Formats: sequence, structure tokens, C-alpha cells
Amino acid sequence: MQIQAWEAARVHAGHFDDFEPSIRERLEMGARITPAELSALRKRHSDFRSRMDDLFSANEMLLLPCAPVAKLTAGEDHSQTRIRLLRYTTPFSLAGVPVVSIPCKPGGMQLAAGRGCDARLLQLASQIGAQRNVALKTLA
Repeated sequence: MQIQAWEAARVHAGHFDDFEPSIRERLEMGARITPAELSALRKRHSDFRSRMDDLFSANEMLLLPCAPVAKLTAGEDHSQTRIRLLRYTTPFSLAGVPVVSIPCKPGGMQLAAGRGCDARLLQLASQIGAQRNVALKTLA
């Protein structure tokens, strides 16, 4: 989050007041990040990506929940939900690996593969989708 905030602060420098308060606060936080802090954050990110590469060298794919909730109700306060949702999806985004979401109850699943394994991931996701459609037709 801090690296993203730093990058966004650079892009939007001089225009923070054009954003709603929650975004403006993140931009201001990003602008306060020092070069030394940014360097440490980039090192942590690189280390994390290396650990994820190790995980995918031992496991072709990972299947995990993609959301802690099944649906969001319109008009309700979801300010805390964003944090809960990102907890599930951010690790794969930070790792830079391909991911597909698979609709199912209660909140869906995400299937992830190592970098460069997009074709195999999409092939398996397609097979899962085809099997799901066959199962749904059988139930109908």
C-alpha cells in the first residue's frame, strides 16, 4: 500500500485537494515516505515475490477463497469491508502472478499460478467452468 501511495502521490502532486478525504489522506501519506523508507519497502516487496516464486515452484497452482463475503448490500457502510476484501486478493497482486476468480458460494474462490503460467491457469479455469455448467444443467 505504501509503494502505491508513494507512486500515486508523485502522479497527483499538487492536486491532492481534488480528491475525497480518504484518498487525499493516502496521497498525503505517500508524499511523506522518505527515499530510505521507499527503498526498504521495495526490498520487502522483492523478498515477498521471491518467497511466492518458491511457493509456486513447489505447487503448480493454489486455490483459495477470494472474498470473505458473498454480497454487499447497497446503501450500507462498507468502509471496513474493503480491508477485508483486499486481505484475500492483495498477496497475489503483489506477487505479480495470474489469478482467476471462480464464482461459488459464499464468496468465490481464486485460482492462482506462478508468473508465466497464464495459459495453464486459463486452461484449468475453463475446465472448471465447463464442469460447473454441466453440473448446473444436471440440477436443472
